[in-house]
Amino acid sequence: MAILKETDAMHRLASVLESERRALLGGRFDLLQRLMIEKERSILAFRQVADAGMLVKLHDQLERNQKLLHAAAQGIRAAKESVSRVGREKTSLVTYDKSGVRGNVMPGQPSHQSRA
Repeated sequence: MAILKETDAMHRLASVLESERRALLGGRFDLLQRLMIEKERSILAFRQVADAGMLVKLHDQLERNQKLLHAAAQGIRAAKESVSRVGREKTSLVTYDKSGVRGNVMPGQPSHQSRA
């Protein structure tokens, strides 16, 4: 029975870590708060039943996600600085849509066009 609990705890934590990875790569930052709570619960459950070998297996996933979180934070800071610079320097901001089409945003330019 102990082996089953260890396996369940490991799979649960691995699943949460994979969901976190997908959310980060997909830009779904709105999911991170819920996933953080799930991850904390899963880690607590895992720590109660895990041995050293199991911890080594999950180390890579934890490290990978930490790097993704760091990269996402850097990207958000860079984007914030770019938007801020557009307002300060009166320069345009180059953007790309989902299709990869380039666009320029000028200071004071509405982000969308309205029709009468």
